[in-house]
Amino acid sequence: MNGNVKFPNIDWRFNEFPNPAVYALYMTCAELMALPLTPASVANSLLDVVMQRYTEIPSHEIHCWINSIGLIMSSMPEPFWVTLQDRIMQMMQSPGLATWKYAHTPFQLFNFDLAHSCMLDNRFIYMLALAHATWHHAGVGHIASIPSFVKEKLGPSVYSEEQFIFLCHLVAPFLSRYNLDKPSPSIVDITVELFNALERMDKHVQTLRYMDPICDLLYHIKYQYVGNLMKTEMEGIVYRLRLPLQKKLRFITQLSLAEVEAMNQPSTDPVVVITNGTNGTATPQNTNTASVPHPVLIFLSPALFSSIFRLYCNPMSYYYFTLIIITAYIRLLENLFVALSILLTRALSKKQLGKTALDSYRIVLIFYSIKDTEISISSLLKFDSRLSFFFSF
Repeated sequence: MNGNVKFPNIDWRFNEFPNPAVYALYMTCAELMALPLTPASVANSLLDVVMQRYTEIPSHEIHCWINSIGLIMSSMPEPFWVTLQDRIMQMMQSPGLATWKYAHTPFQLFNFDLAHSCMLDNRFIYMLALAHATWHHAGVGHIASIPSFVKEKLGPSVYSEEQFIFLCHLVAPFLSRYNLDKPSPSIVDITVELFNALERMDKHVQTLRYMDPICDLLYHIKYQYVGNLMKTEMEGIVYRLRLPLQKKLRFITQLSLAEVEAMNQPSTDPVVVITNGTNGTATPQNTNTASVPHPVLIFLSPALFSSIFRLYCNPMSYYYFTLIIITAYIRLLENLFVALSILLTRALSKKQLGKTALDSYRIVLIFYSIKDTEISISSLLKFDSRLSFFFSF
């Protein structure tokens, strides 16, 4: 570990092992596997060298010990290194992370140099360091099992903000081990689980205190590793978050601040309860009369009014009255188009409108705007710019 070779001088050029370090690692693993103990007992004893007996290790040598244990764990078969995942799960579900009662912030206790040098609670930093040392030395088969471990065990156990920060400290530093030439499926799976854990945490935590650092990390992962490869999955999760997180993560979904606030506005329509006289059940009824068409408005058309008014009025009055009715009719259609555009925008943002329905509304809007009332598209767009995408072909 310190570089002092204890082996006799051997010509390593023609040996089975390329150097003394590999030879020492092979001998150590062979002796550990030959012990008359279960793999879990051997692996737990190795981890406890740092987790429980760190007081016997010189402070300036703690990094070497952690690196050596990580190298040994990664070189052992699966029954040995899977014990590390069990210890991580125990740490994730510990009362210290589930209910944070420390005077220091999670970012202070998860900082190795700060917690180790100031002799703070070091359980978290030693577990993080052992996991990073093992995973950075691990082979392809070991690394490939980490996304399923995060998806099946770590992600569903996140309910507090500190647990989510611990998960980010655990998986984010080794993402660069995957192939960066093109987005790796493993990175995508881990990122999806981070967003799922964020949604679960957002539902269980009333007030988020570390929102800015969490969002900074998620933006870093998006722009550094995944890009727009998983835009659909991330947008669906971001839409289900509460308003503060939606505002912070709105650039992932490419929504404006006004659209985010509009999606979260509660309905102001009053609701009354009408009791059924037969069984006494109450049925809420919407009393917003603006959404209910008036019987007179159903027959509101220039042709009908022209026919009626022509029978009772002179030609000049008929001419002016017809202009007034047509103007009112055009205004009514313009307001209808604006309201319809807002409703369609909200439906699209919430994934509640399919392509077939969107094409149908396009045809209806263009038919009424050009054929019936001869309203130009530019005059409609001045009411609401969000209507422009209906006319883009």
